[in-house]
Amino acid sequence: MLGESVSLFREYFDAFDSADKELFHVNAEISKKLDQVNWLVVNAQALHQEFFTNFRKDPVPRLDLIGPLEIYTESFYHFSFRVRDLLRKYHPRFSSFEARGVRDVRNHLIIHPEGKKDSAKLFSTFGFTVEPDVGPKIKGYIGPKEAAEDKGLFSNALEFNDNLSKLLRSVIAGGP
Repeated sequence: MLGESVSLFREYFDAFDSADKELFHVNAEISKKLDQVNWLVVNAQALHQEFFTNFRKDPVPRLDLIGPLEIYTESFYHFSFRVRDLLRKYHPRFSSFEARGVRDVRNHLIIHPEGKKDSAKLFSTFGFTVEPDVGPKIKGYIGPKEAAEDKGLFSNALEFNDNLSKLLRSVIAGGP
């Protein structure tokens, strides 16, 4: 799912001047994290498909698939947020890079679900759901309208890939 971003970043990284050792190591970490994020999404898609294939045959959920799906999903948000931070901090041309779904899930549902004593936000922090169209959701409970909401791993991964790919294509082409 993130193959385009992975390929474009490799192209960018290969053309980059490696004289700056610190930046070289930052770029190597970004490249590695993009590979990991892609692996997580591809494997989550496979488990997600297996989950719903079995569910159609037998409506008892395969609980043995939920644990790995939740780990892959939460790891995706940590690793993709790390990519976002490294790009914005070390590459001025990527300072505008944003993936709202990744940022909001990581910040509001994983790292700081309690907010500033915001009970509406806290109510949205329980559980993990697996939905047929958008994939796994961190804390998929829909609470009050002020509560943070996860639009789903696959939707957020697609947004991350699309936004990063668009920016990478522009940077590689010498755009602003």
